[in-house]
Amino acid sequence: MCASSGEALLKIDSKEVAVGQYDAIYIPRDSNVQITTKSTVDLAEFSAEVAGKCPVQVVRYSDVEKDPGLNFTTGDQGLVVI
Repeated sequence: MCASSGEALLKIDSKEVAVGQYDAIYIPRDSNVQITTKSTVDLAEFSAEVAGKCPVQVVRYSDVEKDPGLNFTTGDQGLVVI
């Protein structure tokens, strides 16, 4: 699940995790999930088949943004002809 705007508090079984804009979280299958927000939030939900039950994983956008191996800038200033 990814937050495309706003902030949310997720209670996954007994663990609470806050997610902000562009953060992503893996929620294990068969988990009990409650989502609350103090304002508004847009969430995107994705799924994939897994063989076992993996732990909750949070990927913070702020961490990805700092790691040059995990992000890149597209485009360039273009060709300047004089």
